[in-house]
Amino acid sequence: MTTVALSDTQSALGSTLAGSRWYVAAGVVFAAFYFVLTTWLTPRGLDRPAVVIGAPMVGLAVPVYVVLVGMCGFAATKILGARDYLASLEVLCVGVAAWALLGGTMDDWLARFHRSATGASRAPYSALMLEYAVQIAAFAAGLFGIVIAIGSVGPPGTTWRERVTAHWPPLDRNEKAASGVLTVFVICAVAALAMLVFMGPRVAHTHQGQVYFSIFAGFAIGTYAARSTLGRAAPIWYALPPVVLGIVGVILATMNPALPQPFAQINIIPPSALSRPLPIEIITVGIVAASWMLRNLQHAAPPQPAKSN
Repeated sequence: MTTVALSDTQSALGSTLAGSRWYVAAGVVFAAFYFVLTTWLTPRGLDRPAVVIGAPMVGLAVPVYVVLVGMCGFAATKILGARDYLASLEVLCVGVAAWALLGGTMDDWLARFHRSATGASRAPYSALMLEYAVQIAAFAAGLFGIVIAIGSVGPPGTTWRERVTAHWPPLDRNEKAASGVLTVFVICAVAALAMLVFMGPRVAHTHQGQVYFSIFAGFAIGTYAARSTLGRAAPIWYALPPVVLGIVGVILATMNPALPQPFAQINIIPPSALSRPLPIEIITVGIVAASWMLRNLQHAAPPQPAKSN
């Protein structure tokens, strides 16, 4: 009995320590973004959306942002002490998403391009395609930082490559690309439907809390649907859908930036639910939702029986 109680106590302490590290890592990421970007490079204010290419010194802000995401990915992984790529990416995205809450919404981004009620323009959405390129480069740097952190420590006698690929690698060589693409498609389709429901009336102003909730709910439900119907896939296939759906939303808005009649002259409201999130919002919150759902599904799954020889 004493041994069992001691084991339970140690397990509880381990869970508490892991939870504390999670909060510390997310807090470090948020603090780094606030003191480096908000203090020095990006404008302050709830009417200033978290769009890197909208910074006054964009030529400096973009490389600093990319490097900062990479460094925060490395730091978050070290703090977590984890060997799970998706867990480290989740904490990184939580910190960045919390920082983005300090800024404005897509409505504020559109207001920068429209000073009068002269109809909607494609320009703000075309500019966001460049923002997506910046975000993709930044989170690729973040993943690189996570890989470096995971490969920097390990059992004696193991190589860097062995340590990097030992703990649920981002890609599975035995997995067919078609199954991964199908996973992305299912998640995007379900998430899009959920966002259309949760994002609110089409002609209503964009509310940041509602955007975050809609993204989280959409990608959590989409991840559940894909995992339940298609089975387990490599982590990269769960991290890609927020990027894909965000780009699709911007492309659709670029093709038709106006609201339907009689609201066509309102040019500071996005034309659809899929174009309401800013790139940084849909990428970070979407990845957090996917990681959260995968973790819950993994904990709920029954243990697999040992294979007999």
